[in-house]
Amino acid sequence: MIYLGFISRILFAVVFLTASITKCRDAAAFAKTIRRIGVTRGFAPTVAWLIIAYEAAVGILFASGIFSVISTIAALVLLILFAVVSIRALILRQKIRCNCFGESASFLGKETLLRAILLLVPVGFYYLSTFFTSSLWWPTTLSTIVPLVSIAVATILLTEWLLMARSLAVFAFERRQDEEKVAHSRAQRLLQNAQ
Repeated sequence: MIYLGFISRILFAVVFLTASITKCRDAAAFAKTIRRIGVTRGFAPTVAWLIIAYEAAVGILFASGIFSVISTIAALVLLILFAVVSIRALILRQKIRCNCFGESASFLGKETLLRAILLLVPVGFYYLSTFFTSSLWWPTTLSTIVPLVSIAVATILLTEWLLMARSLAVFAFERRQDEEKVAHSRAQRLLQNAQ
């Protein structure tokens, strides 16, 4: 359980530090998302920067491993906020760009709700792991840290791939339809040329 807690802690730290850094690079796009959610134009940039700073603080808390209860509660509050915003967008059928990791084409809705729910798993594992050790655990050897960090990164990549699987399937289907249309058009031209 200690290893699982460490992996979860690193995974969550990487996700939220990455999110805060990429939002920071394109804060205007994220402020636009905040405005579209319903925050006034003058207050949206402030709210955007508060969320960016909050995500960075949560990421740093998880990376350092200190204040496990505070970091768990802070993460839960943030994930609940993201889930509520995603549910609201779904219910109101809003098309609001997420800009969760910088400017993006994805919209608030099912994918962002699923991402928030999935992130509850590492938070839970991390919190449960604190009951199995009396102090903050860090790997002491390179042969321990490399596989654990690799598992954390692989988990992030696999989760992103699974979240994008639907989009990839739609893209593949649309591409196949386009190829069939082109082939059908060529066949018609050949048939007309043959006549």
